[in-house]
Amino acid sequence: TGQYRESITAFSVACAQYRALADAARDDTRSELIAQSALAAQNAGVASARLGRYRDAQSLYEVALSQQLQLCAASPQDGQRCHDLGVTYLNLGRLQAQIGLLSAAAVTLATGEASLEQAVAIDPLNARYLRSLAATANAMAEIADLPLEKRLQAINATIDSYEHWTANGAANRDARHILSLAYNSLGALTCQSEDVDVNAAKAAYQQAIAIQDSLCAEAADNVQFLIERATTRNNLARCLLALNQHDAAEAIFRTALRELSSLTLDNQNDALRSSRSGGVLHNLAICLQQQGRTAEAIECLTSAIDHQHDARSKAPEVPLYGRLIAEHQAELARLQNVIATPELRPALQSAEEIRR
Repeated sequence: TGQYRESITAFSVACAQYRALADAARDDTRSELIAQSALAAQNAGVASARLGRYRDAQSLYEVALSQQLQLCAASPQDGQRCHDLGVTYLNLGRLQAQIGLLSAAAVTLATGEASLEQAVAIDPLNARYLRSLAATANAMAEIADLPLEKRLQAINATIDSYEHWTANGAANRDARHILSLAYNSLGALTCQSEDVDVNAAKAAYQQAIAIQDSLCAEAADNVQFLIERATTRNNLARCLLALNQHDAAEAIFRTALRELSSLTLDNQNDALRSSRSGGVLHNLAICLQQQGRTAEAIECLTSAIDHQHDARSKAPEVPLYGRLIAEHQAELARLQNVIATPELRPALQSAEEIRR
């Protein structure tokens, strides 16, 4: 956390200094100084987002965009300029999606995708450009506001890009990380298709976890990797639940909860961890209720609500947490109503006795 604060200060100072130099520079050096100022603003935005300073991050990304748009207008055939602009749109779109502004995120990411496609058109073999385009495609695949077909196209683009990198010996950690996210998204999208193939979704999640296991082994202190793996476990367990594999699903839900609870995090990541834990508890409650363990399910939902309240207290500007509280409360009310229905009590008691 302290390092992020220091980096925000340093990047913000650098941004202002580069901008001041650019304003005083002659034409031959001005554009490069503006580019450096924009890069510093973007880096400060990334650090701010990691600290949970979402408004500051958005403002910094907008500063970077205003400068990069100016540069791209002056040099539309400069692949590096197009790439840098696309990456800033990617970071802003991810931020908007994270705080629940999905419609805005969809527009932002689509704009970034167009800029990155222009960069790739200028330099088709540039692995960095391809990697950024794939990351944008994956981010787009997670936005529910986009049509399912568009999201599936985005996932296929991600996987195709990864195959390109592996064919050229560039299967580095960043590439594998993107692939793990792509498989997780593929599993989620498969579950949303009209003809749901639960086994195909299960296979996609298992592939994601296999990659995430290797990433976590290489970087055991990388909080992002650890939270993402727990999230994928939650998704896999939901597939097992759909296949009526309740014992296996429950075991994986509980593994995800243990992994999340073991993390030591800064404020922003702690909010994310609390929210993800709430989501796992919600699904575990469904699993328990389907086995007739309604009292345990109610305990899980009560805990899920507490986790989301904790997340919202740490990051009040994220509207998603409020929506999740409402979802948990609705499910809790449903289960409480089941218990309160006299004609259902004998069946519930019998289920509990059988379980014991």
